[in-house]
Amino acid sequence: MKQRLRLDGVDHDVDQLSAEARQILERLRFVQQRLQELHNQQAMLTKAKNAYIADLKAELLQPASGAAPRAVTISGPGGFATSTGVGGLPAFLRDDDQDTF
Repeated sequence: MKQRLRLDGVDHDVDQLSAEARQILERLRFVQQRLQELHNQQAMLTKAKNAYIADLKAELLQPASGAAPRAVTISGPGGFATSTGVGGLPAFLRDDDQDTF
């Protein structure tokens, strides 16, 4: 079966492409594959981040030797606060009195 390439609504027979066009097509395929891998990695890391937030929340809500439990506010897309502050660090890395994630 012949490989076909559709570009801007026009079908092209891959076997009829010039050597340069085939090389460009291979690079395009590589980039598409890499983008998919990065998308999958982002999904995995987002899931891990959300699990760490849940673990942190559970840990912080446990009373420590008679102390009152602390509340953690989850806000922003994906759970982390989206603002940055001192040194451009995300809120969860800043050394201040905020407990917002």
